[in-house]
Amino acid sequence: MKRWFRPVAYSLIAVLVALAVFGPAPDSAADDFVRAAPREPVATPGASTNVDAAPPGDVAAPLPALRPRGDDGFARDLFAAPPPPPAPAPVEAAAPVEAPVPEIKVLGWLESDGVPQVFVEFAGDTAALTPGQLAGDAYRFDSIGAGTARFTYLPTGATREFEVSDPATSE
Repeated sequence: MKRWFRPVAYSLIAVLVALAVFGPAPDSAADDFVRAAPREPVATPGASTNVDAAPPGDVAAPLPALRPRGDDGFARDLFAAPPPPPAPAPVEAAAPVEAPVPEIKVLGWLESDGVPQVFVEFAGDTAALTPGQLAGDAYRFDSIGAGTARFTYLPTGATREFEVSDPATSE
């Protein structure tokens, strides 16, 4: 007997819950009848009685009204995203401030196997440059001759010349 009782009981409970949740909406006439019906206390033999209970002729308050099911029970835009905030006003860029040109200091030069090398100090570092090499990312060593070393300042493309001793007079 125990083998069939639990499955039957659980199935009956599931059917009753499904009817309560998904069952048809009550008629309005039946709903009015339920609201208008007075509640009478039920007396059981051998049970204790409540002293504060209402007298048998007194009508109890009506049952609370149930709302009929429909579309108005749920929020229409329950999961709608709020509108995005307005875009901020564009900020005008300030006029670019020209940074001062970093200085390069020529320390000396050397010609080895016909290739000139210039020794420079730039941004606290020293370097030996051959034509085409860069000092930092600002200057490119181009050539040396006639007592001057020519460098190109890369951000503007301007050519700068620095005096060095003339290779023809040195020896």
